[in-house]
Formats: sequence, structure tokens, C-alpha cells
Amino acid sequence: MPTKLHLGLLFAALIILLAFGALQRSIWFDEAITLQTLAAEQFVTGPGGFIMLGDIGRFFEGSTTLSELVRRYAETDVHPPLYFVLVHLAGLVFGGGLMVARCVSIALVALSVWLYWWALGRTGTAHRNVYAAVFALSFAVVSSAQDARGYALVLLCAVAAWSLSALADVARTTPKQLRLEAGVGLSCAALLYTHYFALFIVVPILGWRILRALSDRQMPALIGPVLCGVLFAPWVPVLMEQMTTRPGQMTGFSGIVDWIRGASNLVPAQVFSIAWPDAPELLKARGRDIVLLAMIAGSAICLWTWRRNEASGAFARLALWVPVVGITCFLAASVLMDRWFMTFRYFLFFAPFLSFLAATGVIWAGTAIDRATGGGRAWLRAAPAAVLIAAQVAALNFGWEAIGTRGGNYFLTMRDQIEATGPQDSLVIIDAGDGRGTVLAAAHTLPGATPAYLLDPDPESWTAAAAEISTRAKASSLVLLVYTIERGAMDSDKAALYHPILETLEAEGFTRAAAPPSDRGGRHYAKWVRTDAAE
Repeated sequence: MPTKLHLGLLFAALIILLAFGALQRSIWFDEAITLQTLAAEQFVTGPGGFIMLGDIGRFFEGSTTLSELVRRYAETDVHPPLYFVLVHLAGLVFGGGLMVARCVSIALVALSVWLYWWALGRTGTAHRNVYAAVFALSFAVVSSAQDARGYALVLLCAVAAWSLSALADVARTTPKQLRLEAGVGLSCAALLYTHYFALFIVVPILGWRILRALSDRQMPALIGPVLCGVLFAPWVPVLMEQMTTRPGQMTGFSGIVDWIRGASNLVPAQVFSIAWPDAPELLKARGRDIVLLAMIAGSAICLWTWRRNEASGAFARLALWVPVVGITCFLAASVLMDRWFMTFRYFLFFAPFLSFLAATGVIWAGTAIDRATGGGRAWLRAAPAAVLIAAQVAALNFGWEAIGTRGGNYFLTMRDQIEATGPQDSLVIIDAGDGRGTVLAAAHTLPGATPAYLLDPDPESWTAAAAEISTRAKASSLVLLVYTIERGAMDSDKAALYHPILETLEAEGFTRAAAPPSDRGGRHYAKWVRTDAAE
């Protein structure tokens, strides 16, 4: 059994690991939007054409007021404001900037890991160090700690709502139950004020409280749902307005079979996912399959102990109940809204519960193996859990990318190339799509003296844009084309959109070159140099 000193050292090592990851990665699009909405003056994407990146970079300066920040998220954004309020308050104390915002995420993730470990102890769950380690090293947790976005706060509030609900189920005194039920309501309200998709864990948690009230005649169990409803009610009009204005970023629903296939990849990926670009696809897929099997085994164990009345049983029941009900609601919403919500981030909310199921599965596997071979060998019982934890550590990646098109250090490598060439000899072409994140990310990281051309969202105008770009390209020796998430990569089927610009660059003597740190088919940006400078 690790001593408190050992646990403290392991916890400190986790924080150092998360901080190292945050320091390694350059900004990504949504993080730039986070920083910009915290700034004094709000940026609105203007017409396309030439601009100096420094003219956009000034929109990261200064700090807005708290009331103005809330107004911005009520009127011009599609996210609730709680996480951004926390980052704003941290900025008032420590100053603004990307690393301050990321440190807020690191602190929230670290607190969620500690709360997870504490809740396991309060509920009397055995092997809590294993459970806490699987959760702490899960891909969802580590990637959330590196982002200046609200997912880290979602994880903390989810663990709080889960543990308080489990403890409320077995509370022995009325005053204690009242406090715990109120805590459930507060945690669920905080979840909704952090991210709207947290509704898919709020519904099963509060639904469980309502079932408890109806089946066991425990009327205090209604405190959580009522309190959450009262606290979130003032924001409901904003939510309804934003639901009608959010751009349709997801394609139509493609069918139950495809949805199940996608979910079977994204569910285990919350716990284990290899982000190395060069890792074999077979290794990635089989790793997720094994973790999914562990989750299924863990689910069976939770079902087997469904009738247990102690706190550990309540904790385990909710670990299964929340993802089953929540993911079913997710599927129903996808069908009804005809949207393909098959995105890693939208399953991240279930990460604490899925980590518990996976850990339960590997702990059971170790016990079964030990019994089948005669029993009495502690190292054999611990082997499956140790293998999972070691695999999670080995899968961590702080280099090229951390999650899909987000993360990585591609903006940092662009900055290095521009500085080596000289900002005045460089040209950045930015395809921002219908958003502003790509423009802001480039302006935040790249030298302010770099000239940039902002493409109009409509590709039909790019023939005329190519003629304008031609003039500036004559005086440049380096051209970088930065993509939006929606548009895709240079080697995708959408590359034909850029044909007029490519013809212009070729006519001006440019040749496409590999885009460091490693050429991934121009997924994030593409690079051109003059023919006599190409390798």
C-alpha cells in the first residue's frame, strides 16, 4: 500500500507530466477564441484580403470586464460561460496568456483526479489507487489538461456529481443527505453552465435522483433536480436562442450501424488512444478493442453487484448507469436532430465513468487469472491493471498532435520557418472557413510583421484572390497555406478548391515542400518555397 508520501510524489509527477504536455503544444483554433474573448476588444472577422498579422494580434491585448465577458458568451458565442469566467479571474491574478489559461485546465484536471481518488475512498471502493491511475492517465484527462477550454471543468463537475449522488444514496442522517443532494444540484448546474453537451450526463444523474425519490420515497432526492433547474433557468433563454443560431457543422445522421461502429471506437478511446502519427493502425485498433472488452467486463461486474446497498455499490451502479443512459440519449438526439455527433470531444463527458468500468474489468481479469492458476500470487492479480496503466503512459504524445486536428506544434513550426526566412519575405494564406479560430491562432503565434491574405469563405472568389496573391508572392520566398478544420487537407478530396491559388504559386516559381515537423499530407498547413530553394 503506497504511503501518503508516495501518493503525494505520484500526484506531483502527474502535474509535472500535464504541465510538460501543455508547454510542448502550440495553440489550436478554439484556444485562440478563448483568449480573444477574454481580451479587451472583441475581434470580428472582416472581409478577405491582405493584412498584417500584428493588426489582428492586438485583439489579444488587455482584459475585458466580467459582465462584458458573460455578455459576449450570451450574445456572440455558443458556449455557456462558467469555465471562461474562471480563466478570466485567474488572468486578473496571474496575468493573461495561453499558459495561464492552460494552467487553469491543469489545476481543474488535477483536482478532478484528487476528487476521484477521495470519492473512491469515501465509498469504500477497493483498489482505489488503480482506479485513480487509470482515470488520471486516460487520454481524455491528459488531453483536457492541455487545452484552454472547458472540458477540464466538465470532468471535475462530473466526478463531483457522481460521488455526491452515490454518497447521498447511502446517507444515514437527514442533514447529511440534504447537503449531499444540494451538492448534486450544484454540480449538475455547473456542468450545464460549462458545456451544453454535459446534458447527457446531467440527465442520467438527475434522473437517478428522481427514480430514488419515486421508488424509495426519498423526497430529499428531488432537491438536486429542483436546485439544478432553478440555477440554470436564467440561462435557458440564451440556450434556446443559441440552438437556433449555431452553424450546422455536423453532417446528417448516417445510420445506426455506422453510429455504433463509431461509438465503439470513441468510447474506449477516452481511456486509451495512441496519438503517435506513425503508430500502426492495427496497434491503435487492437488497443481500443481490448479496453472496450475490459469495459464490457467491468459493466458485467457492476450489474452483478447491482443490489449492493453500501456506498461502493452505489458508486459502481452510477458508473454503469450514466454512460448507458447518457450515450443512449446521445444516439436519440443524433437521430432526432439528424446530426452526426461522432466526435471525440462529445464522448469525453463520460470519461470518469468509462475509466471506472475499464479499471473494474482489468482488476477482475487479474483476479480471474490468479484463481485459474492456483491463486496466492499478488503480482499476477495486478498484472492486467499494470499493463493497462503502462500502455496509457506509453501512448501519451506531446508532439505532433494530441487529438485529431487539434493540438500539435504546427503553428510553432510555422513560426520558426517564418523567422528563419524573415517575416517580410514570407506570406501566410489563411483559409478561415466560416469561423475566426484559424485567423486568431495564426495571429497569436506567428510574427506580427508577417503579411497574410485572408481568403473569403466562398471558394468561388478564390480565382480573383489568386490574382491579388500573385503580386505579393513575387516578393516572397516562403508561402504557407493554413487550413480551417472544415476545409480539410491539401491531399484531401477538397484540395481542388485551392486550384487557382496553386496555379498562381507555380507560375511564380514556387514548389510545394514538406511541411515540418513531419509531412502529414498537408493536414494542417502546406508549404511552398521558390524552386531554387526547394530541397
